[in-house]
Amino acid sequence: MWGELIMNEIFIHFSLESPQEKNKNINIKVENKLNERLMYKFFIGCNGIWKLLREFDYNNSFLWAPKEDGKYTIMVQGKSENKKNGFDYIARSDFIIGKSQEKLIDSIQLNKHYFKVGEKLNIKVKGKRERLLYRYWIRENFKWAIIKDYRPEESLSIPLVRGGNNEILVECKRVDSDKDYDDFARVQFKVDNLEKVEVKDFRFLSRELIAGEELVFQVEVTKEEDRIVLYKFVKIHEDGYKECIQDYSTKRMITYVENKVGNYKLMCYVKDMYSLEEFDDRAILNFTVRKYKEVKIREIITDKLSPQQINKKILLKPVVDGGEDLLYKYVICGPEEKNTGFITDNNFLWRPTLAGEYKIELYVKDKSFKGEYEAKKEIDFEIHEIRTNIINIDKVEMDKGEKILIGDEITIKVKASGGINFRYSFSIKRDGVQEKNIKYSKDNSIIFTPEKCGEYEIEIRVKEKNSNNEYDAIKNINFKVYEFFHAQIRCILYPIKDFFICKDNIPIEVIATKGKDILIKYIIRINDQKVEETDYIKSFKYEVVPKCAGLYKIEIYAKNKKSKEKFDDKKEIKIMVKDSLPITNTKLKSSENYARVNEAITFIAESSGGKDKVYEFYVKEKDEWRKVQNYSNKNYYSFIPFSKGNYNVLVLCRSYHKKRAYEDYDMCKFVVE
Repeated sequence: MWGELIMNEIFIHFSLESPQEKNKNINIKVENKLNERLMYKFFIGCNGIWKLLREFDYNNSFLWAPKEDGKYTIMVQGKSENKKNGFDYIARSDFIIGKSQEKLIDSIQLNKHYFKVGEKLNIKVKGKRERLLYRYWIRENFKWAIIKDYRPEESLSIPLVRGGNNEILVECKRVDSDKDYDDFARVQFKVDNLEKVEVKDFRFLSRELIAGEELVFQVEVTKEEDRIVLYKFVKIHEDGYKECIQDYSTKRMITYVENKVGNYKLMCYVKDMYSLEEFDDRAILNFTVRKYKEVKIREIITDKLSPQQINKKILLKPVVDGGEDLLYKYVICGPEEKNTGFITDNNFLWRPTLAGEYKIELYVKDKSFKGEYEAKKEIDFEIHEIRTNIINIDKVEMDKGEKILIGDEITIKVKASGGINFRYSFSIKRDGVQEKNIKYSKDNSIIFTPEKCGEYEIEIRVKEKNSNNEYDAIKNINFKVYEFFHAQIRCILYPIKDFFICKDNIPIEVIATKGKDILIKYIIRINDQKVEETDYIKSFKYEVVPKCAGLYKIEIYAKNKKSKEKFDDKKEIKIMVKDSLPITNTKLKSSENYARVNEAITFIAESSGGKDKVYEFYVKEKDEWRKVQNYSNKNYYSFIPFSKGNYNVLVLCRSYHKKRAYEDYDMCKFVVE
C-alpha cells in the first residue's frame, strides 16, 4: 500500500496490504526521490493519540508489530543530516489492524466518488443477512471520526466539509455478537476544496450619504458558479465600537438608515456557506455620513445686466445646491462696500449710489456649520453714472411651472422697457449644450416643446432695432424637464390611537401625487423583523390585521412605474400592538356569606381585560402569608379553615404571556367563627 505523497519528495511503503491482523510483523519503508541522504523519524497515531516509534535515524525502515486492533496513521518526518531543528519533509499513511471473521457486508455503495465541499455523501450498505448492526466512520485529514454508532440502519447521508482523499469505514456485527465487530469494509472518495471566495468590489450605491436617509451598500465577489455565498456586515463607529447590522446572510446588498453624522467604516465578511473558516475574505469601506448634501453655488443671477446706472435696484439671486437650512452672506467690494452678514433670505436687493467697478461675493453655509463658510462664488459688476435710455427686461412670463414633462408645450413672453423698437433673441440650452437659437426678431414670445428631459436654460436678449451692441439687456430663466414626475407621498392616513389590540383592523390610506402610473409597496416589520412585503401595486389603501403583539413598522414606498430608482419616496408609520388590554377591575368574591370552622369556602376572581389569564392565590392566617396556588388558569380557590380568627386571601392576576409578576390583584378579608 502506498502512502499519500507529501511535497512529492518522500512516501511510505508497507510490506503487507491493509488491513492485517494484530501481532503480525509489518515493515514500514520510506522511499526517497531526492537522491540525497536523509534521516527519518517514525510516529504512529490511533484515536487522536500519537506515539513516537523511533527518533531520527538514517535507517529508512521500521518493523512494526501491532498488538491491538484499530485504525492507525503512520507518520514519517525526514530531514537532511545538517539540519539541527525541525524537519524538511513529511509523509502520512493509514493502516487498519483487525480482520473480519466472517463476511457479513456484501457491498458499500456511494452516490459518487468525486465531490466538492458542501455536497452530500449518501452511503448504502448491503448486508448478506438480516438482523445486522452497522457502525460508520469517516477519515478526514488522517483522522478517523465516528459518524454513527451501531444501529440497524443500512444507509447514511452526511455533508462533506473538508477536502482531500477521504475514506468511509463501515463496521458490522450480528445483533447477538459480543465482539467489537464481525466484519468491516472500506471505500475511498475524493473531496475537492472550493475555490476561495474573494471580494471583487465593495461600494455604496446611494447618491449621497446623508443622515436620516437610506444608505445602500453592495458587495461583489468572485466565486464558483452555483455556490451559495454568505455576507456579514459590521459597522465600526469612530470610537471603535462595532455593530453588526447584518449577520451571515445571502443578501449582498445592505440598506439601513444612519441617523448620526460622522466617519464610519463598514466591514464586509464573505464566506462560502459550507466553509469551515470564520470568513473566506473581507473588505472594508470608509465613508462619511453628512448631515446634508454638500453645499455648492452653481451661479449668481442678477435681474439686470452689467453695466447699470447708479440708484438702480439690482436683485441678486443665487442658485445653490445642498444644505439643509442655508444662510447667505453678500459682500460687495468697490467704491461703496456692503456686508449683509449671514441672513436666511437668499435674495439681496442692491442699490448702488456710486459709479465704479464692483466685485460681488456670495458666501453660503448651513446653519449648523461651525466654520466660516462652505461655498463661495463671486461676479464682477459695473455701475455707471446716470444716462438715458437704459433698456431693461422687466418681466419674463412662462405659462408652465419649474417642473415640466417631455411633450408639454411651453410659451415664454418677454416684457422690456427703456426703448421704442425692440428686437428679441432666444437661445435654448439643455444640460449646458445649445439646442436651438432664435435670431433677433420682433416676436417677444416663443413657443417650444421639449423632446428630451434635462435642465433647460433660456437666454433672452433684447436690444433696440438700430443698436450696434450684441444686446442691450439679457436675462436667463431655468427650469427642468422630466420624462415623468417622481411619486411623492403627501401623507399617510390611519387611526390615531395609543395602541391597538391583536386582530384589530387597521386601515391605511396613502395620499400621494396623482397619476395613473403611481405604484405603492407596503412592508410590515414587527420588532424590526420583516414579516410581510407586497410587490409594487396600484392600491393606495391597505389593511393591517395584527396577529401578535409588538412594535409594528409599516414602510410605504412609492414610485412611478417608469422610474428606474428603487423607490421615489418613502414614509413609515409605527404603531404599538398589544395582545390585550391590561387587566383591570380584579375582584375577589366569596361563595359564602359567613365562614365557619371546618366548612369549605371558595373565592372566585373576576377581572376585565387581559388574554389567557392566570391566577395565583395566597392566604394569610395567624399573621403568616403562604402561597396556596401557583399561577394557573383556575380563577378560584377553595379551602377549609380549621381554626377561628382573621383571614386574608390575596389573588394575583396576569396574562399568561406577560413576564411580569402580576398585572392586577385584589384582597379579601374575612373572619372565621
